[in-house]
Amino acid sequence: MIARHIVLRGMAIVCLVPMLSACIGGAVVAGAAGGAAVSADERTMGTMLDDETLEFKASHAIANEPGLEQGVRISVTSYNHVVLLSGQAATELQRKKAVALTRQLAKGRRIYDGIVIGPVLPISERLADAGVTAKIKTALLSSKAAIAVKVKVVTEARTAFLMGLLSRAEGKAAAATVQQVDSVKKVIKLFEYTD
Repeated sequence: MIARHIVLRGMAIVCLVPMLSACIGGAVVAGAAGGAAVSADERTMGTMLDDETLEFKASHAIANEPGLEQGVRISVTSYNHVVLLSGQAATELQRKKAVALTRQLAKGRRIYDGIVIGPVLPISERLADAGVTAKIKTALLSSKAAIAVKVKVVTEARTAFLMGLLSRAEGKAAAATVQQVDSVKKVIKLFEYTD
């Protein structure tokens, strides 16, 4: 009986080792891709931290604000001190309140209000938007301009918001590539240009 357990455990280890090495290889590739994205990012480390901090603080403030608990789904994205608010609010008052809260925290940053007045998108629509974002990133990776790591993509109700710090030529190439992606209804460029 004990010998049988030892044999079964040994077989399990032999079967798992190739899978673990594949996981480690995948993690190395993912880490390298993440490292490439960070090294291609034109922002300073301080700016990256500022962007992440603002996203967290504004999202938290919106989620905890009285009057924004019902009928609201708002995402905050910040890139190089440019802030995008996207999602849905049931009323104009809710939209204005979310923008005002973010403006207080943003301290002079440029804010783009992409909040739509209407019902919160169902989960199926949000998942479809995530799929569109993946298609956009794939298209940008495949483009000759090699700008995927410089462009942050937010997709909301098939509208693609593009953020990044790049040249005008790169911005034009990115927008043209994204416009060709299936299911993208509209492209909004929020780029900051280096030239």
